[in-house]
Amino acid sequence: MNEKNIIVPKKEEILSWIQNVCDMGYRRPGSEADKKVENYFERLLREFGISDVRREDIEIPLWEPEDWKFFIEVDGKKEEIPCYFFVYTEFTGPEGITGELVAVQTGREVDFQKHDVKGKIAVIDFRNPPLSVGPLKKIAYHVHDPDNTLPDTYSHAATFRFLNWDAFYRAFENGAIGVIGILKDHPGGLKEYFYPADDTASDPRPIPGLYLGREEGKKLKKLLRENKDTPIKGTLIQKGKKSKGTTSNIMGIIPGKTDDIILVSSHHDAPFNNAVQDASGSGMVLALAKYFAQFPPKTFNKTLLFLFTAGHFYEEIGGKKFLEIHKNDWIPKIFTSIHIEHIAKECLEQNGELVLTGLTEPRAIFVSDFDPLVSIVKNAVINHDLKRSLILPTDNPLGGVPTEGGPFERENVTVISLASAPFYIYNPIDTMDKLAVKIFEPVVNAYIDIIRSIDKLTREDLK
Repeated sequence: MNEKNIIVPKKEEILSWIQNVCDMGYRRPGSEADKKVENYFERLLREFGISDVRREDIEIPLWEPEDWKFFIEVDGKKEEIPCYFFVYTEFTGPEGITGELVAVQTGREVDFQKHDVKGKIAVIDFRNPPLSVGPLKKIAYHVHDPDNTLPDTYSHAATFRFLNWDAFYRAFENGAIGVIGILKDHPGGLKEYFYPADDTASDPRPIPGLYLGREEGKKLKKLLRENKDTPIKGTLIQKGKKSKGTTSNIMGIIPGKTDDIILVSSHHDAPFNNAVQDASGSGMVLALAKYFAQFPPKTFNKTLLFLFTAGHFYEEIGGKKFLEIHKNDWIPKIFTSIHIEHIAKECLEQNGELVLTGLTEPRAIFVSDFDPLVSIVKNAVINHDLKRSLILPTDNPLGGVPTEGGPFERENVTVISLASAPFYIYNPIDTMDKLAVKIFEPVVNAYIDIIRSIDKLTREDLK
């Protein structure tokens, strides 16, 4: 066939897919918006000409918050403080729970030894670690930063991780009836935070909790210090409903000459109607699916499996279920598992304001430790000038692969997993203006090169 007739999707088309996804609403696992996106992706794959399109349903608990409020009472006066809910916690009744507020700093065991929280509401500073480039550059296979925009001192809050989430459970174990969490490190003082969505063990967390932004948290702690001899009561309301539902993995398969599989994936759910998280990653996977669907089946050596996983925001259940369901058929045949997430603009706090810097958010590309794969990714990054990219080993100071590719890597599947970590991807400010549209086409073209190069490798090459 004449490859001159093969078209790479343009950024305008990719942007239209992402806009359509964002317009569907908050894509929380099992929600109506999430189901609309699943149907939309299934339809697009068929329209691209992929004949083998499949859906695999996954049963999940639905946890749907409906109303949340936080009040404090000082000198007989009741004041409402802006807040946001902890995800997957127990709901309260309409009247909420009321108890004395007790500040326990970061909630270490020694903090609870100093302060009695039994029957009370614990006030905890939840801390995010810094995401620092310096240590990552030292262990990177390659850093592509031709404009020198990533000095070793570059750092911002890593909102994909808490340093002290165990403090929540420690509060429960010490008898607290609720938790007020202060987002001390969150840029811009944001309080909306859909995190963490794992470690729920399929059950709601045992006590309710609400987040306060940085400034509201400072005011509350100051008030508690000034009134340490006069207990201040708080009322925490978190209403909602629990039920059972389903979410679905969506996949399209293009047969190759062999049964070896190149998996190309992103997740389709999100906390809000997020653009970067992860409508952007899904947009890249859609573009790759449309490109490769233009070739006749069995053009390439390896089978291409395009996968949109469900429930990243519920225990990463889509990826885990995919691994479980296909452990005896597809998983042993996966030659490389490629994951793409968060094509983002950089946004930083400057003088108390959140500002788009005009740069793309730095990105990590985690690559399993095989020289041919590292070389392929490095060449693609350089040839398509994916600036601010760090190619990293899967064994790293971040604790592995903190992406949708993580469950695959932990099952010893060979991975290439791209993600950036702008602080805002768990917040509703992740809107269309945060998309790094100018690199949509370079990213797609880089991954076309990566996939076509991997298609030429053999099992012997990865020994």
